[in-house]
Amino acid sequence: MNTIGNLSRGERIGSALTGLGVLMWLGRSGRPIGKFVGGALGVSLISRAFAGHCAMKAAVSGQSNLRQGIADQWFHTTQMARGLAGRRQRSGIQRIEKRIEVDRPLRTVYNQWTQFESFPAFMAGVQEVRQIDDTHVHWRAEVWGKEVEWDAEITEQEPDKRISWKSISGAHNAGTVRFEPLGDSRTRIRLVMAYEPEGAVENVGDALGLFERQVQTSVQQFKEFIESRGMETGAWRGEVEDSRAH
Repeated sequence: MNTIGNLSRGERIGSALTGLGVLMWLGRSGRPIGKFVGGALGVSLISRAFAGHCAMKAAVSGQSNLRQGIADQWFHTTQMARGLAGRRQRSGIQRIEKRIEVDRPLRTVYNQWTQFESFPAFMAGVQEVRQIDDTHVHWRAEVWGKEVEWDAEITEQEPDKRISWKSISGAHNAGTVRFEPLGDSRTRIRLVMAYEPEGAVENVGDALGLFERQVQTSVQQFKEFIESRGMETGAWRGEVEDSRAH
């Protein structure tokens, strides 16, 4: 079996994104035949991206014959399908940890993070955040081309140190963000979160590391947001313990 990579980085990214697009269309299709054909095509395109090798391209370019090319492409597709099926069966909570250093004082950085309704200004995919009360927040975001909404509860909050949350509706997610001073004018943020992908598109996106990159983009854009402003847009200095505000 020919496994020599013959796809450029651009071709791999294009193939992965196209495959994800097909699977997003698949999630909206109500026709069984559409789901079957779309699923096969989407997984096939994503398998090419993972392998870095297009068996049909190899056949056309003379690296292998057409029969071998078809067999190789089928092999990569079924391997990817099995991998995704196994990932879904294992389910499992996925964990992401990101750290970033911000050139602003601890108090300024912490205060800005408490302004949840400003998150759409820097958080990728987030369309609206509405503070319901001191410990409850409603989120609306676009996830893999689909609009989703959920409610989150602040479970622990200690000024200038940490904020913890968990979802109470929608897809499961939870996490903690910690703040550490690095001198008078520099702060380290450590974000740890857990989430559970739902559906084929979310599982494929997770397998490709797209969600993790989205989180990295969000913390980077938070850094740029607060550094460019120089001061926080507001602050909430209350404490929360066992989901109760003080």
